[in-house]
Amino acid sequence: MIKRKLTLFLIFFLLILSLPSVKPFINRGFFPMHDDTQPARVYEMAKALSYGQFPVRWVPDLGYGYGYPLFNYYAPLPYYAGAIFSLSGLDAIISAKIMFVIGIILAGITMLLLVNYLANPSAGIASSLLYLYAPYHAVNIYVRGAVGEIYAYGFMPLYILGLVMIINKTKKDVRNGIILSSIGLAGIILSHNILGMITGYFTLAFMIPYLIYLIIKKSKLTVFFVLTLALFMGVGLSAFFALPAIAEKDYSNVSKIISGGSDYYLHFVTLTQLWDSSWGFAGSAPGVEDGMSFRIGKLHVIFASISIILLVFFYYWKRIPRLNLRTKQPVKGLYPILVIMFFISIFLMIEQSSYIWKNLPGFSFIQYPWRFLNFTVLYASILISVLFLALKKNHQLYLCLLILLLVLGSYPNLFTPQAIRSVKLEDYVSYDNLRNKISKISDEYLPANFVTPNPPNDLFSIDPTNPEVQIKTLHDTPTQKSYILNSKRSIDFYPNITYFPSWRATLDDTVITINNYQGKIGLVIPEGQHSLILSFVNTQIQLLSNFISLSSLILLVYVSLFWKAKIYV
Repeated sequence: MIKRKLTLFLIFFLLILSLPSVKPFINRGFFPMHDDTQPARVYEMAKALSYGQFPVRWVPDLGYGYGYPLFNYYAPLPYYAGAIFSLSGLDAIISAKIMFVIGIILAGITMLLLVNYLANPSAGIASSLLYLYAPYHAVNIYVRGAVGEIYAYGFMPLYILGLVMIINKTKKDVRNGIILSSIGLAGIILSHNILGMITGYFTLAFMIPYLIYLIIKKSKLTVFFVLTLALFMGVGLSAFFALPAIAEKDYSNVSKIISGGSDYYLHFVTLTQLWDSSWGFAGSAPGVEDGMSFRIGKLHVIFASISIILLVFFYYWKRIPRLNLRTKQPVKGLYPILVIMFFISIFLMIEQSSYIWKNLPGFSFIQYPWRFLNFTVLYASILISVLFLALKKNHQLYLCLLILLLVLGSYPNLFTPQAIRSVKLEDYVSYDNLRNKISKISDEYLPANFVTPNPPNDLFSIDPTNPEVQIKTLHDTPTQKSYILNSKRSIDFYPNITYFPSWRATLDDTVITINNYQGKIGLVIPEGQHSLILSFVNTQIQLLSNFISLSSLILLVYVSLFWKAKIYV
């Protein structure tokens, strides 16, 4: 009970210290960002949920007014969070602000929980502040507006905490570890596809050597199987999104994101830029003439470097007897792994790693090597806990206070947008803005053969005044549309809907073929009067994915309530 109260106090204390990082969201208005679509996406998510669509895949107003399966490909978790507030009565701008704030604060809380478990409360506060106020975190928030990366960044420490608890092998820790690691991994994948893939690579880089180590030591493989179970549960929880995003990618123009200016080779950074680079609100450019900063953070580099030196002395010269790493023997091996991962994440951001980028599957979809800054800062923030483990308790408090003052005196000024502008809700959610301005910002999930309307077409390509064709709309929702058509001849009918295999057309109770006409639905309607129903349904892969996620959720509930981890007793 005392430990729980202390944890709650630490979280409350951290929330107070976090206020400068989210202060701009309290202001009236909103600020410009690279991905200036967030209120619109929250609005579309809430609208889809209000019509009973779950999980949400289709948004009706984007895609130049034709609708498209945005959340079949674009990680949806942050927008579910934002939609909750929108559905409760708040407008889309306020809901988007709350969505951002939740993701920002999540990073600090999860890092606090992780390092408090590994070391002590003082280390937890220090590491969480460094993680929360990292310069790249500010870039993601106030420059890029990359809400998906912000949320994934917040779930990463939770994922590692779960893995560490499993390896620690106490009865209570194993159960909690399975829960936290599976939720953490699912949270990463559902927040940002790319960071989910990178996390998968880092996980393999840990799991394979760990298995070899257990085999060499002739240890029981039980812990490895439990780790594998947790990973499968995490992937399973996110399967409703992740599997269709991969299996149905050919129905989109997703390859567009890895061509032209988004080619990874144009966006390597230099070691000098990682140490210090000019702050700016523009974009990434070839060479070193970037308009945004890629610094790790001088405090992060300095304190992480000291920690690495201490670890070298501890492991190879045994010169620091006080450094006990919380006396958890299985966890001791975590720190050398973090050091290796720290340097790997740095290496993968510089041009010398191009061979790896060319040959590892999926790496081209990362687009920007500097995305590995998320992981560099993650590992650096955890490594700093070594400093606290090497000090006496009263000295730990002094170090925590020093880091607190240095962080709050150096980094909060970065958590400021370029400008606060006066905006109206209509700027994001009016039909014209959704159909034009917002749609142009992100249209890579439309079909590859989609012909952009200019100006946008009317609802039907058939002239409604044509006396030979009569069309009556009976029902029109984002996922269900019905018409009565009466024609004196066979016609080609083009509803204002983007082509996607989830759409099913039923003509007079008979399912008919849907054609792909310039990336839009095309139907052949015979002469006479007919009833036509268009329904958005689950494809086979979507049904399978939904089943896997539901099964994983049931398993997670079972582990939470009933599993006793007897294998470790």
